[in-house]
Amino acid sequence: MVLGIPRFPGRSADPDTLPDSEDLTGPCPRCDGRPSNWFPLGSVPLAFSEKIYAQVRDGSASRVEVERVTVLECGRCHQGTLVVEGRPLAAGSWRGTHWWPPNSAAAASAATPAPIADAFGEGLRALSTNAPRAAAVMFRGTLETIVRELGSAAAQKTLKDKDLKSALQTMVDEHALTPGIGEWATEIRGAGNAGAHVNPLDPVTQDEAVNLSKLAAAIIEYLYEQPARLRRSRGLPPTP
Repeated sequence: MVLGIPRFPGRSADPDTLPDSEDLTGPCPRCDGRPSNWFPLGSVPLAFSEKIYAQVRDGSASRVEVERVTVLECGRCHQGTLVVEGRPLAAGSWRGTHWWPPNSAAAASAATPAPIADAFGEGLRALSTNAPRAAAVMFRGTLETIVRELGSAAAQKTLKDKDLKSALQTMVDEHALTPGIGEWATEIRGAGNAGAHVNPLDPVTQDEAVNLSKLAAAIIEYLYEQPARLRRSRGLPPTP
């Protein structure tokens, strides 16, 4: 039986995070990761509390859902996304934990080198399954690969001797990246704490992983996607 989706007020909408039934904004994996508005189609229960029961009018006890599957429709492409949602307390709000399809379609176009696109896409897939530590490892690896491939000798030495955040700032100082990206990088604690070599066991929150994904996406867009679009608009062949 398909159930209606109750909304719990008070959660702020965030178009940069993956959608669920209480935040009907977010990127669509079928629209190349572009932000969209979502429409709930329904949900079905997956798991129930073993300790909490709801009393119904006839005096009997009814099981209380703690996990469910929700289907959302993208307002842009009108295709569906499946979201597994959970709530730690029976009366609490629902939050997405897993998404299908994973939001890896937004990784990059053919203009982005395959090693960078693959690492970024894997990070997005990890983020879609609520695995922030694994996602952060891949996003940091994406950024480190960019520094090693496009950074100057000074930037690469900074990456080796100091950390990723300092290496990105070196690229900003050399005008290889925009000042805005540099300011963004300095605010991302996860990137600064990890250093040049990532420890997969470092604690990482979902928010930190999301911030790393935004930074990686912005740098890929600036270094690879925008120049490719400019060449296409001028009728030029892709950069070899």
